[in-house]
Amino acid sequence: MLAALGSRSIVLVGMMGVGKSSIGRRLATRLGIPFVDADTEIEKAAGMSITDIFAHRGEADFRSGEARVIARLLDGGPQVLAAGGGAFMNEGTREAICAKGVSIWLQADLDVLLALSNAHEREIGTFTRAAFEELVSMSFRTRMTRARDAFLVALADRAPEVAPNYHWFADRFDHFVYIDRVVVAATSRKRGLATLLYRDLIDAARRAGHGRLCCEVNSDPPNPASDAFHATFGFEEIGRAHLTDRGKTVRYLTLTLPPV
Repeated sequence: MLAALGSRSIVLVGMMGVGKSSIGRRLATRLGIPFVDADTEIEKAAGMSITDIFAHRGEADFRSGEARVIARLLDGGPQVLAAGGGAFMNEGTREAICAKGVSIWLQADLDVLLALSNAHEREIGTFTRAAFEELVSMSFRTRMTRARDAFLVALADRAPEVAPNYHWFADRFDHFVYIDRVVVAATSRKRGLATLLYRDLIDAARRAGHGRLCCEVNSDPPNPASDAFHATFGFEEIGRAHLTDRGKTVRYLTLTLPPV
Protein backbone atom coordinates (compact mmCIF):
# COMPACT_ATOMS: atom_id res chain seq x y z
CA MET A 1 0.00 0.00 0.00
CA LEU A 2 2.80 2.41 0.88
CA ALA A 3 4.46 1.75 -2.46
CA ALA A 4 1.22 2.65 -4.24
CA LEU A 5 0.82 5.73 -2.05
CA GLY A 6 4.26 7.08 -2.86
CA SER A 7 4.69 10.65 -1.62
CA ARG A 8 0.96 11.32 -1.49
CA SER A 9 -1.03 11.87 1.71
CA ILE A 10 -4.08 10.00 2.93
CA VAL A 11 -6.45 12.89 3.69
CA LEU A 12 -9.34 12.21 6.06
CA VAL A 13 -12.17 14.65 5.48
CA GLY A 14 -15.34 15.19 7.49
CA MET A 15 -17.17 17.48 9.84
CA MET A 16 -16.13 18.04 13.44
CA GLY A 17 -16.46 15.04 15.69
CA VAL A 18 -16.73 12.22 13.15
CA GLY A 19 -13.44 10.68 14.28
CA LYS A 20 -10.79 12.05 11.90
CA SER A 21 -8.15 12.35 14.61
CA SER A 22 -8.78 9.06 16.40
CA ILE A 23 -9.09 7.06 13.17
CA GLY A 24 -6.19 8.96 11.61
CA ARG A 25 -3.82 8.17 14.47
CA ARG A 26 -4.66 4.46 14.36
CA LEU A 27 -4.27 4.35 10.58
CA ALA A 28 -0.95 6.19 10.68
CA THR A 29 0.38 3.82 13.36
CA ARG A 30 -0.65 0.79 11.34
CA LEU A 31 1.02 2.14 8.19
CA GLY A 32 4.09 3.46 10.00
CA ILE A 33 3.73 7.02 8.68
CA PRO A 34 3.15 10.34 10.48
CA PHE A 35 -0.26 11.64 11.49
CA VAL A 36 -0.88 15.37 11.08
CA ASP A 37 -3.95 17.30 12.23
CA ALA A 38 -4.56 20.33 10.00
CA ASP A 39 -6.39 22.20 12.77
CA THR A 40 -3.39 21.85 15.10
CA GLU A 41 -1.06 23.14 12.38
CA ILE A 42 -3.40 26.07 11.68
CA GLU A 43 -3.30 27.03 15.36
CA LYS A 44 0.50 26.85 15.37
CA ALA A 45 0.73 29.04 12.27
CA ALA A 46 -1.72 31.62 13.64
CA GLY A 47 -0.42 31.57 17.19
CA MET A 48 -3.95 31.25 18.56
CA SER A 49 -6.74 28.71 18.91
CA ILE A 50 -9.27 28.15 16.15
CA THR A 51 -11.93 29.54 18.48
CA ASP A 52 -9.98 32.79 18.75
CA ILE A 53 -9.33 32.93 15.00
CA PHE A 54 -13.08 32.78 14.35
CA ALA A 55 -13.80 35.29 17.12
CA HIS A 56 -11.15 37.90 16.23
CA ARG A 57 -10.53 37.42 12.51
CA GLY A 58 -13.71 35.81 11.19
CA GLU A 59 -14.37 32.70 9.12
CA ALA A 60 -13.04 34.16 5.85
CA ASP A 61 -9.60 34.73 7.39
CA PHE A 62 -9.66 31.26 8.95
CA ARG A 63 -10.49 29.60 5.62
CA SER A 64 -7.74 31.52 3.85
CA GLY A 65 -5.16 30.41 6.42
CA GLU A 66 -6.53 26.89 6.36
CA ALA A 67 -6.01 26.68 2.59
CA ARG A 68 -2.40 27.87 2.88
CA VAL A 69 -1.57 25.46 5.68
CA ILE A 70 -3.10 22.43 3.95
CA ALA A 71 -1.29 23.29 0.71
CA ARG A 72 2.00 23.30 2.65
CA LEU A 73 1.20 20.09 4.51
CA LEU A 74 0.38 18.22 1.30
CA ASP A 75 4.03 18.59 0.27
CA GLY A 76 5.05 16.55 3.32
CA GLY A 77 3.69 13.13 2.37
CA PRO A 78 3.41 10.27 2.82
CA GLN A 79 1.30 10.93 5.91
CA VAL A 80 -2.22 10.69 7.25
CA LEU A 81 -3.71 14.18 7.27
CA ALA A 82 -6.94 15.10 9.07
CA ALA A 83 -8.80 18.00 7.43
CA GLY A 84 -12.21 19.51 8.12
CA GLY A 85 -15.23 19.26 5.85
CA GLY A 86 -15.13 23.01 5.36
CA ALA A 87 -11.62 22.75 3.94
CA PHE A 88 -12.73 20.33 1.24
CA MET A 89 -15.44 22.78 0.17
CA ASN A 90 -12.70 25.18 -0.96
CA GLU A 91 -12.12 24.49 -4.66
CA GLY A 92 -8.40 25.18 -4.56
CA THR A 93 -7.88 22.99 -1.50
CA ARG A 94 -10.00 20.23 -3.00
CA GLU A 95 -7.93 20.28 -6.21
CA ALA A 96 -4.69 20.19 -4.20
CA ILE A 97 -5.91 17.22 -2.16
CA CYS A 98 -6.92 15.36 -5.31
CA ALA A 99 -3.53 16.08 -6.90
CA LYS A 100 -1.32 15.23 -3.94
CA GLY A 101 -3.42 12.90 -1.83
CA VAL A 102 -6.05 10.20 -1.54
CA SER A 103 -9.14 11.60 0.17
CA ILE A 104 -11.47 9.59 2.41
CA TRP A 105 -14.75 11.13 3.60
CA LEU A 106 -15.76 10.13 7.14
CA GLN A 107 -19.42 10.58 8.01
CA ALA A 108 -21.46 9.70 11.07
CA ASP A 109 -24.65 7.78 10.29
CA LEU A 110 -27.00 10.76 10.37
CA ASP A 111 -30.22 8.75 10.10
CA VAL A 112 -29.24 6.57 13.06
CA LEU A 113 -28.47 9.65 15.17
CA LEU A 114 -31.71 11.33 14.12
CA ALA A 115 -33.85 8.30 14.96
CA LEU A 116 -32.22 7.99 18.37
CA SER A 117 -32.68 11.71 19.01
CA ASN A 118 -36.33 11.78 17.98
CA ALA A 119 -37.05 8.77 20.18
CA HIS A 120 -36.51 11.17 23.11
CA GLU A 121 -39.01 13.80 22.03
CA ARG A 122 -40.25 14.51 25.56
CA GLU A 123 -36.80 15.46 26.82
CA ILE A 124 -35.22 17.23 23.82
CA GLY A 125 -37.88 17.69 21.13
CA THR A 126 -37.84 16.45 17.54
CA PHE A 127 -35.90 17.37 14.41
CA THR A 128 -36.50 17.16 10.71
CA ARG A 129 -33.61 15.56 8.83
CA ALA A 130 -32.63 18.89 7.27
CA ALA A 131 -32.58 20.67 10.64
CA PHE A 132 -30.61 17.86 12.28
CA GLU A 133 -28.10 17.82 9.43
CA GLU A 134 -27.61 21.57 9.90
CA LEU A 135 -27.06 21.08 13.63
CA VAL A 136 -24.43 18.38 13.13
CA SER A 137 -22.67 20.32 10.37
CA MET A 138 -22.34 23.33 12.68
CA SER A 139 -21.25 21.34 15.71
CA PHE A 140 -18.00 21.71 17.58
CA ARG A 141 -18.12 18.00 18.32
CA THR A 142 -20.43 15.14 17.43
CA ARG A 143 -19.62 11.78 18.97
CA MET A 144 -21.42 8.45 18.62
CA THR A 145 -20.56 5.19 20.39
CA ARG A 146 -19.43 2.27 18.26
CA ALA A 147 -22.66 0.41 19.01
CA ARG A 148 -24.62 3.48 17.85
CA ASP A 149 -26.58 3.46 21.08
CA ALA A 150 -25.49 6.87 22.42
CA PHE A 151 -24.33 10.18 21.01
CA LEU A 152 -23.55 13.77 21.92
CA VAL A 153 -23.72 16.98 19.91
CA ALA A 154 -21.97 20.12 21.16
CA LEU A 155 -21.79 23.62 19.65
CA ALA A 156 -19.22 26.37 20.10
CA ASP A 157 -18.89 29.46 17.93
CA ARG A 158 -22.04 29.05 15.87
CA ALA A 159 -25.49 27.54 16.12
CA PRO A 160 -28.73 27.28 14.16
CA GLU A 161 -30.91 30.37 14.36
CA VAL A 162 -33.59 28.49 16.29
CA ALA A 163 -31.56 27.48 19.34
CA PRO A 164 -32.91 29.55 22.26
CA ASN A 165 -30.86 27.86 24.98
CA TYR A 166 -27.58 28.27 23.11
CA HIS A 167 -28.38 31.93 22.49
CA TRP A 168 -29.20 32.42 26.19
CA PHE A 169 -25.58 31.56 26.94
CA ALA A 170 -24.27 33.52 23.94
CA ASP A 171 -25.87 36.65 25.38
CA ARG A 172 -23.75 36.20 28.51
CA PHE A 173 -20.45 34.63 27.43
CA ASP A 174 -18.10 35.28 24.52
CA HIS A 175 -16.61 31.80 24.39
CA PHE A 176 -18.08 28.49 25.54
CA VAL A 177 -18.98 25.00 24.42
CA TYR A 178 -22.68 24.22 24.61
CA ILE A 179 -24.00 20.67 24.95
CA ASP A 180 -26.99 20.66 22.66
CA ARG A 181 -27.97 17.07 23.35
CA VAL A 182 -26.70 13.82 24.76
CA VAL A 183 -28.84 10.78 24.10
CA VAL A 184 -28.50 7.20 25.34
CA ALA A 185 -30.79 4.42 24.13
CA ALA A 186 -33.08 3.04 26.83
CA THR A 187 -31.50 -0.40 26.52
CA SER A 188 -27.99 0.98 27.07
CA ARG A 189 -28.45 3.14 30.14
CA LYS A 190 -26.49 2.77 33.39
CA ARG A 191 -23.41 1.68 31.46
CA GLY A 192 -21.50 4.96 31.78
CA LEU A 193 -21.91 5.96 28.13
CA ALA A 194 -22.98 9.54 28.89
CA THR A 195 -20.02 9.90 31.23
CA LEU A 196 -17.64 8.73 28.51
CA LEU A 197 -19.13 11.19 26.01
CA TYR A 198 -18.88 14.07 28.50
CA ARG A 199 -15.27 13.24 29.36
CA ASP A 200 -14.39 13.13 25.66
CA LEU A 201 -16.04 16.52 25.14
CA ILE A 202 -14.33 18.10 28.15
CA ASP A 203 -10.95 16.92 26.86
CA ALA A 204 -11.67 18.25 23.35
CA ALA A 205 -12.94 21.58 24.68
CA ARG A 206 -9.87 22.10 26.86
CA ARG A 207 -7.49 21.23 24.02
CA ALA A 208 -9.32 23.77 21.83
CA GLY A 209 -8.76 26.46 24.44
CA HIS A 210 -12.29 26.66 25.82
CA GLY A 211 -12.75 27.43 29.49
CA ARG A 212 -16.48 26.94 29.92
CA LEU A 213 -18.97 24.15 29.26
CA CYS A 214 -22.69 25.00 29.22
CA CYS A 215 -25.97 23.12 29.07
CA GLU A 216 -29.53 23.17 30.34
CA VAL A 217 -31.57 20.63 32.28
CA ASN A 218 -35.37 20.47 32.52
CA SER A 219 -36.71 21.56 35.89
CA ASP A 220 -40.38 21.40 34.88
CA PRO A 221 -40.99 18.63 34.05
CA PRO A 222 -38.21 17.65 36.47
CA ASN A 223 -35.28 15.47 35.47
CA PRO A 224 -33.62 14.36 38.74
CA ALA A 225 -31.38 11.83 37.02
CA SER A 226 -29.87 14.56 34.83
CA ASP A 227 -29.56 16.87 37.84
CA ALA A 228 -27.53 14.23 39.69
CA PHE A 229 -25.43 13.40 36.64
CA HIS A 230 -24.37 17.00 36.05
CA ALA A 231 -23.73 17.54 39.75
CA THR A 232 -21.09 14.78 39.66
CA PHE A 233 -19.13 16.84 37.11
CA GLY A 234 -19.44 20.03 39.15
CA PHE A 235 -21.93 21.95 36.98
CA GLU A 236 -23.52 24.94 38.73
CA GLU A 237 -26.83 26.66 38.02
CA ILE A 238 -26.60 30.25 36.77
CA GLY A 239 -30.18 30.90 35.69
CA ARG A 240 -33.61 29.61 34.68
CA ALA A 241 -36.09 30.27 31.92
CA HIS A 242 -39.58 29.18 30.95
CA LEU A 243 -39.81 28.18 27.30
CA THR A 244 -43.43 28.88 26.50
CA ASP A 245 -43.37 27.37 23.02
CA ARG A 246 -41.93 24.15 24.41
CA GLY A 247 -44.02 24.01 27.57
CA LYS A 248 -41.15 23.55 29.98
CA THR A 249 -38.82 25.34 32.37
CA VAL A 250 -35.07 24.78 32.23
CA ARG A 251 -32.12 25.30 34.54
CA TYR A 252 -29.01 26.77 32.89
CA LEU A 253 -25.78 25.13 34.06
CA THR A 254 -22.11 25.92 33.54
CA LEU A 255 -18.83 24.19 34.30
CA THR A 256 -15.49 25.98 34.42
CA LEU A 257 -12.76 24.01 32.68
CA PRO A 258 -9.14 24.15 33.81
CA PRO A 259 -6.55 25.03 31.15
CA VAL A 260 -4.52 22.24 29.56
